[in-house]
Amino acid sequence: MVKVQSFNKNVSDIDTRSFPGVVQPISETKLAFRVGGHLTHLKVSVGQRIKKGEVIARLDQRDFKVRVKRLSAAVDEARSKLSAMSIGARAEDIAMLKAELDAARSRLSESEVNFERYKSLYAEKAVARATYDSAKTGYETALSSVTAAQNALAKATKGSRKEDIAAMKARIKALKADLADARNALSDTELHAPFDGYVHEKFVENFESIEIGDPIISLLDMRFPEVRTRIPRYLIENRDLWGHISTIFENRDPKRYPSEIKEIGQMTQGPGQSFPLVLKVKIPSNMIVHPGTAVTVNINFNEQLSQNTSIIVPSSALFSLADGSSAVWRVNPDDMTITAIPVQTNEIKENGISITAEIQADDQIVTAGARF
Repeated sequence: MVKVQSFNKNVSDIDTRSFPGVVQPISETKLAFRVGGHLTHLKVSVGQRIKKGEVIARLDQRDFKVRVKRLSAAVDEARSKLSAMSIGARAEDIAMLKAELDAARSRLSESEVNFERYKSLYAEKAVARATYDSAKTGYETALSSVTAAQNALAKATKGSRKEDIAAMKARIKALKADLADARNALSDTELHAPFDGYVHEKFVENFESIEIGDPIISLLDMRFPEVRTRIPRYLIENRDLWGHISTIFENRDPKRYPSEIKEIGQMTQGPGQSFPLVLKVKIPSNMIVHPGTAVTVNINFNEQLSQNTSIIVPSSALFSLADGSSAVWRVNPDDMTITAIPVQTNEIKENGISITAEIQADDQIVTAGARF
């Protein structure tokens, strides 16, 4: 038996539309160390909430600290040498070099007198050639000692050569770069949370050997959880009438949390298909919302929608189209033919199901026997 009934607009339902949705994470990030080593600290568990900056894991730091200490000492030593090269020798060192030069000159004077004497005797064939050669060698050695003492005193007085100072500066620069790398490596032995979130998965356990880039955990970013729902075509066509959007989380207090549009899908299939809508929801920092949580998305409108109405019909009036969407039969009173009208189901009420559809006032809807 087929029943037909007329329905009027529910004005109170026109200004707000509600749609079921689900929470999805903004992003899932796999965290890894920039250095390798032996894992000594990993005390997080799956599902645990992590705050930004919190230490998630730590590698054995002993070798890294030794390298920092060794390079720091090398930099200090090189700086001391550069300072000495730049300012020259101390006064007591210069005094000692002057004394060494005076002694070398005294030895040279004696060697020169001795050499000249044996030179004359050798010319007169009064001494052997070996004696002459020994005197000559002694003189030349004394002369070299004076030259060396003079150079040492000059260097101490004037300081090191410019090229030697430049080379030491370059060495210090290289050592400082190595020290910075060592300190960064030491810092990288601790893995910190880059944002607030919670642990979705653990890939390693304590005391394992870790290579660079090995994933340690995956962290879900839930600072601004995303909600995905679907909306009918007529709301897309009346986008300029949208006002405040809010989200209610299932199994929580009925508070509505402000939501912003992230994206609206531009493609759909079939006359009854809906468009995807993704929202970013603003929640308190201490609130935890898990992906998969059911929500209700409420869209308020600045004006009443002119063509689409929300009415309450019995469940027997609904049937499914080939694409799986819901519809009702509208009766043409002139020839008693029927036309399938796609609808958006809203919520179940005491006297039926609230639907939204392109239905005019006093349209006749098949309310029984619709599934034929």
